[in-house]
Amino acid sequence: MSNRKFGDSVAEYFKEFHEQHRKAPSTRQVFKHFSKARFYQAFPKGVAEACELAGIPVPKARIGRTEKAVQASKKKQAAEAAEQANPLEDLKQSHKRERYERSFRKQRSEKLAKQVLMLATDPDDEISGPVLNALGKVLPRILKRKHGITVTVPELVAMQKTYDEATEEGWHVEDVYEWAALSEEEKKAFSELRKKAYDKGLQVNEYVEGLKARGGQLSEESERLSRKVERLKREEENLNRRCSWLNGWLEEDHKHKEKILEEEHLRDKQEFLKFKGELEVMKKDLQNDCKA
Repeated sequence: MSNRKFGDSVAEYFKEFHEQHRKAPSTRQVFKHFSKARFYQAFPKGVAEACELAGIPVPKARIGRTEKAVQASKKKQAAEAAEQANPLEDLKQSHKRERYERSFRKQRSEKLAKQVLMLATDPDDEISGPVLNALGKVLPRILKRKHGITVTVPELVAMQKTYDEATEEGWHVEDVYEWAALSEEEKKAFSELRKKAYDKGLQVNEYVEGLKARGGQLSEESERLSRKVERLKREEENLNRRCSWLNGWLEEDHKHKEKILEEEHLRDKQEFLKFKGELEVMKKDLQNDCKA
């Protein structure tokens, strides 16, 4: 269809619409029947130009919006011309647009990721099932191609669950693997530790640091007591050696004195026997004298 025939059909539509509604159609109503690109190609000034061709009054609000749109278009064309004349400015604007588009895509991807995660973790299988099936076909390929990671969607969901549990318990992101490696008893012990820390108004790491400091003090005290015990053990060994030496010396002294006493006893015995013999001799001499 030529531009003339297209313009005639648009003008006919405007006339019929004005006869039925006593006003010009809006752009939204126009674009329901005609292509937007083709319409502005035939009528650069928009609805106002089509109203003039159809011979119907142009709405005042439409005239104001058209003038603003024309002025904005002129400004845009002037800016584009200035950018073409200044390559550096064009480069700056290009970088600015790229940053804006990158930021927009990032925000959109984060929003979509949250929605997908919410759907994938929905307890209703009728909702989460199709999402997990779709992710199971696409996501492993993406992770393998972009990051070299071989993982399935259920494993990712389990990792997310582990991450949530770890962050709720106060673990940092880089320590999630350590949390996953803990046994159920160790996780329970850590939960009790976290409760004690929160009861004292402290963070877990602060409470642990305090326990480490206290443990360090106890270790120093234990080491000091160990040194004292070792010193007492050495003193005990010295005393035992001294007692042993004294016992040996007393035993030798006792033996020596016992020997001396034995020798004295033998000497006294010999003297007693000698004296007894002399008495016997004297007794015989007296008996002989008495007989004489």
